[in-house]
Amino acid sequence: MTISNDKGEFNIQAKPSDSLAFESMFHEPYILKILPSHFEDILVIELKTTVNQLDEVMLSNTPKVKPFTAKSYQTNLQNQILEDIKKHPYKYSKAPSGNIDFVAIAKLLGKLFKRKRSKLPNLGPISYKQIDSLFKKDELFNDSLLLNTLNIPKDTKFLFFEYCEAKNISNLLILNNNRLQLLEEFHQSSLEFNKILEAIKQD
Repeated sequence: MTISNDKGEFNIQAKPSDSLAFESMFHEPYILKILPSHFEDILVIELKTTVNQLDEVMLSNTPKVKPFTAKSYQTNLQNQILEDIKKHPYKYSKAPSGNIDFVAIAKLLGKLFKRKRSKLPNLGPISYKQIDSLFKKDELFNDSLLLNTLNIPKDTKFLFFEYCEAKNISNLLILNNNRLQLLEEFHQSSLEFNKILEAIKQD
């Protein structure tokens, strides 16, 4: 696996009958089967921009009116009331007697916190510990990628991890296994990191 530079140039080892898969955000993926003729000159690959197309839509200015039926209306009303009772049980409880029902309040708060916890995603940034663990265990994200692709010397490896942590990259890229997007984030960070190192050396 490799990535192109700012000019779109890249090198990768291949032989005839191999298949190369090209991917980029907001573009359609492309698979190329390598032929002997591809080794005779520089190969140019152009990806098509992703276009979202809608199916045919029929528009009409005469809305369809469903006939009113008492049975259907009663059924819908009953379902709405039952659903409202589930969401707001305190509206349908007995009138307060002056005493506080701590059990009912505890149940209500328990449901509220459970509902909130289930909807909150983990949106924190990637930590230094997560990055270090990733480069120790993953097949793609390893020392070879750091040295040969991202041009990060071994003696600045852990300093680069700290720099990536400071950039607040979303940890959803690790949790949701968005490897291509995560690779692009590390690549962009490596370009910035190496520029900083070069400026320090010149000073």
